[in-house]
Amino acid sequence: MRRLAHKWLYCPKCRQMRDAQACVQGMRQYDTMVADPRVINDGIITHRVPVIEITAGALESRENNARGVGFIFGIVVAGLLLMCVADPRALESAMTQRDVALLRVQGDINRKVNRELKELEGRAVTILRDLDPAEPKRRGDQFNRVTRVGDFFREDARRIYRGIARRYVRSQAELLQDESDNVVRMARATGLPLTRRISKEKAEDIAGKLLIDGATAGSHFNRQERGIQDQLQATLRKSVVADSTLTQMVQAVRGEKELGYSNGIFRQYERFARVTVNTGMAAASNVARYETYVANNDVVTMVQAINPLDTSTSDICRARAGRTWALNSGKAVGHGNESFPGPPPWHMNC
Repeated sequence: MRRLAHKWLYCPKCRQMRDAQACVQGMRQYDTMVADPRVINDGIITHRVPVIEITAGALESRENNARGVGFIFGIVVAGLLLMCVADPRALESAMTQRDVALLRVQGDINRKVNRELKELEGRAVTILRDLDPAEPKRRGDQFNRVTRVGDFFREDARRIYRGIARRYVRSQAELLQDESDNVVRMARATGLPLTRRISKEKAEDIAGKLLIDGATAGSHFNRQERGIQDQLQATLRKSVVADSTLTQMVQAVRGEKELGYSNGIFRQYERFARVTVNTGMAAASNVARYETYVANNDVVTMVQAINPLDTSTSDICRARAGRTWALNSGKAVGHGNESFPGPPPWHMNC
């Protein structure tokens, strides 16, 4: 393996770009910082450290930088970012701040969705108490009331879930446009002359068709809507068969107070919604960056998958970490034969 004399690498300990010979703080000596021979010819190096493996870019030379080959640099977060950058430290700092801001946006959307699902849970309990399937003496009448509970609840579930889906897609469109603007602004601030952005019309079109694990956000929320309806009906039927009282039925729906209501049937669907929101916002962010690179393909020529490698990293993300593809053709550069699989996320909750 070739040694990297006077190359710049991202150091996860120092959290900045450093000369490979100088960076020995809290890690093994420079002798262990070696290039991966599979990708060194493409100007990408694998920085080997005791705990994690970080893929970053190598500055081939000041002369190459002047000719536009420059710095190929991947921010050490899940997602896509591969640019010829004049000032990688500034870009790293800007992208880190941006990712923190995106987490805040994602958290805000999750809180709003949770509030709406809490409202739906409240409606289910109100309908259940009003109709009281436990009141009739005959089992058939009890089942008929369960059916009526489901009919009333269906209207509320449809209204709330459709509202969630509509507002969520609108948030994705806003994020797509905002993220594209930020990519161009940050790239230009660090020496990369990107000029073209995603338009509002294109952002709205992408958001409406954006796939999350093979389905749109609307499709995911529709499945969750049908699922919670079926779950409510099944739970109440089981309660009728068990001769449960109204209080016990309510408890079966909401969960037990002693457990903080963590075993209520709505908790599962809150988790489903959270996974959909998190995966979809990651998709919008990465697609916005990718489409911005495509719009500026006279400047950006390759994209690279940058994934944190830790115990929570999935097999598919671990396998693709550090892989590089030609932007226009999608062909693999310096590794295997897998063509570009599209921007992350590559699985739910990616």
